Amino acid sequence: MKKTFTIVTLLFISMNIQAQTCGYDSTGSCGTTNLTTIGTNDDTITYFQYPAPFGNYFTSGSEQHIYRVAELNAAGMIGASKIDGLGFYVVDTLGGFTNYHEFTITMGCTTDSSFFDTSDIQGLVPVFPSSNHHVSIGWNFFHFPTSYTWDGISNLVVGTCFNMGPPYPFWTGNCLSINSSTSYLSSISKASDGSDQCTDTAHYYSAYYKHPMIQLNYCMSTIGINELVGGAAITIYPNPFTNQTTITFNDNLKHTIKIMDVLGKEIKTMANLQGKEITIDKGEMHAGIYFLQITDQNKNVVNRKIVVE
Repeated sequence: MKKTFTIVTLLFISMNIQAQTCGYDSTGSCGTTNLTTIGTNDDTITYFQYPAPFGNYFTSGSEQHIYRVAELNAAGMIGASKIDGLGFYVVDTLGGFTNYHEFTITMGCTTDSSFFDTSDIQGLVPVFPSSNHHVSIGWNFFHFPTSYTWDGISNLVVGTCFNMGPPYPFWTGNCLSINSSTSYLSSISKASDGSDQCTDTAHYYSAYYKHPMIQLNYCMSTIGINELVGGAAITIYPNPFTNQTTITFNDNLKHTIKIMDVLGKEIKTMANLQGKEITIDKGEMHAGIYFLQITDQNKNVVNRKIVVE
């Protein structure tokens, strides 16, 4: 076993992902298309329902949405990532107003796992600056002038707003977009027929157990990443495994290991483990793919995939 493990170690290529900060990424766009969809198609709104990124039932509106880290992981976003575009899906415009003025998208990170009332989350930054946007049926995709780094640990917050005036035209109705139901308060909204909700500091007045289904174009963030070849920071062997697998570290720091299934549900957390080898038993895990989030005492984070046979 030891001899076999040594051979695997020599061939293993690993990335040690240092703790990162959410915010603008100065290293440019991803350069390639790598789309993932966050959420499911289980709730199409009507012309007066919310949340609605294109919500002309009122002539100005603003919304915020939380996407938990588990949802991003389940969609394939494992570890710190660069995001350079976002899309909303529209089923029908119902012949209503489709030219949205001053449409803006903001983004941020939070440790909050839910909106606790209708209070908004502060500190979001513009990733798609105020522009006119013509809504079309299908994916309405927005390419960011400057990419945004998600730290791979926090929950992601997406904000939108638009303002049709002054003068304010007659309202027509919301474009029908797709929402995904959640078990937590994941959206808040506010709207008006006579004031700019992008700049209005009044509290949001509605909260929802759903958020828009979105697409993100992303890639692995290159900020703070060191590639280790021929002497991996972390190895997992065997993988796939039947009964148990062993994680081997090249340091003696304390580690916390979180195991999640493909839906982002936390299966088990093991905290403050110390030693160069840690064994994970299959336990109650069924055959399938699982994700490990490994955090050391210095807040460095590594994400890995394991397979139970």
